[in-house]
This record gives sequence, C-alpha cells and structure tokens, in this order.
Amino acid sequence: GGREQNNGPRRGYMKLTFPEEQFKGSIPILSSMLKQINQCNVLLENVDRVTDATEEEILDMKGQAYFMRALGHFCLARFYGGWPYQDHVLKADEDWDLARLPLKETYQRCAADMYTAYEYFSKIGKMRRDSYPGMDGHLRINNEFIKPSGTAALAFRGRMLLYAASPLANPEQDPECWKEAAEAAGLALKVALEQKYALQPMDRWRDNFVEVDATNENIWQYRWQHSDVDNACTWLIYAQNNKTTTSGTCPTQNYVDKFETVWGEALNTEEDRAAATAAGH
Repeated sequence: GGREQNNGPRRGYMKLTFPEEQFKGSIPILSSMLKQINQCNVLLENVDRVTDATEEEILDMKGQAYFMRALGHFCLARFYGGWPYQDHVLKADEDWDLARLPLKETYQRCAADMYTAYEYFSKIGKMRRDSYPGMDGHLRINNEFIKPSGTAALAFRGRMLLYAASPLANPEQDPECWKEAAEAAGLALKVALEQKYALQPMDRWRDNFVEVDATNENIWQYRWQHSDVDNACTWLIYAQNNKTTTSGTCPTQNYVDKFETVWGEALNTEEDRAAATAAGH
C-alpha cells in the first residue's frame, strides 16, 4: 500500500515519472491485485474479437495479460498464503466461494502463466523492450520499456518456482521442486545472456539506482522520482535497498550463509560458521 496524501507532495513521497501520471492516496494490495487479475481475464476472453489490431499486437496483449495475472496471484500469495487461482471471469451464476490452493500449487500456477507469457513474447520477438546499450552501458527509455518482456517472464518464473520449493511452501522438501526451480533459473539466465543483458561493473553499479534512466542490468523496471530531488530511483525485478525509505527483496542472514566466503569456506553448519569466524573471515 501507499501513504495517504492529504496536503500534496512531501519529503519521502514517491511519484511515478514514466509514464506521466502520479499515484495518489492508498493503493491496497488486495483490491488492486484482484482488479488486475479480473482485467487480465476479461482481456483474454475477448481479445480475439478485436478487429483493429494486428496479430502481433493481439499476441502481445495476451502475453502481457498472462504475465500480469501471474504477478497478481503471486503478490496475493506472498501476503496471504495459498490463493484460489482465478483463470477466467467469474459469472453471476458461479459459486464465488472458491477454495484456497496450497501455497506451493499457487506459486506453480503463477509460474505456468509466466511461461505462457514468455511463449507469446517469444513468438513476436519481445524478449526485451529497450534499445541495446551504448558504450557506456546506459539505455534510453522508450514507451515500451514499462511493459514486461519475455526475459522478465522467465526471471519471475524462476523466482516463483524458488518460492514453491522453499520450506514454507514445500515443507516435505520434495527435491523435484528444487530441481524445477534450478532449471527455471538456468533457463532465465541463459535467455538473459542471449539477449545481451549484463551486470554493471562495480564502479558503475550505482547507475542502477540514481541519476541514470536505465542500465543494461535492468530486466524490467519502473522509473520513480522524488518530488523534491532530481535523482531517479529504479525498481529492479530483484529490488535492492536504496538510500530512501523503500526496499525490495532483501537477503536475510540464512540466505547469505548459503554462499561460501570469499576465501572459499562453506557456511552450511554451525561448525562451518564458527571456523570461518575463528579465521577472521
């Protein structure tokens, strides 16, 4: 959700600067995601009736609808747990008292929709929406940039299947879930590299967050700007903390411990961590 704004912009208030519109008042997750899901289903059930669009435009709309439907269910599941997966427009004579799916199945259904979105984007060559970078690694924002792409769909699919494999959604720790998540992450990385995405060098890493419209590290982003400063803060698909009051998905210590130290020591057990600590690492 957002802050209530009664007296106009104040310090810390974020406004959307691309496209040219401004969020005002509260944006509750529950109602906005349900509305988004329903709008996607309405589009999918009616888009083939459109007569003044090209085949490419129709396929693009379908890809975006599958992407945003998956993202809507993903947001709801993260906040509220397993969720009924609404894959059609509910009719007046239907039973609206839908049963919750298990959390793992909810994430898996989200991932399936993301893969369908990827297939549509791939058919029409919308694997990325921006221009390729110049020599300085910067991208020029265009009107397509705010829309999801095939690479973004695969990246979110990998994240959704990782959530499905996690102990919270997969308490029995079915190894097939972890295998599926790893393969999805591998595919997302492979395609991102094929599409010439690349990490920023460390001396230019700050460009991901301020003063630059976009970099070649950005898979899908919204561009935001404070009302009282000129620096732009970007929201990456895997958002990092920035120097304001906002944050995205941030690592916890147990996640950090999944990686070895720079000296190569594993940190999987208490004994491993004690040894690394004793070595000053």
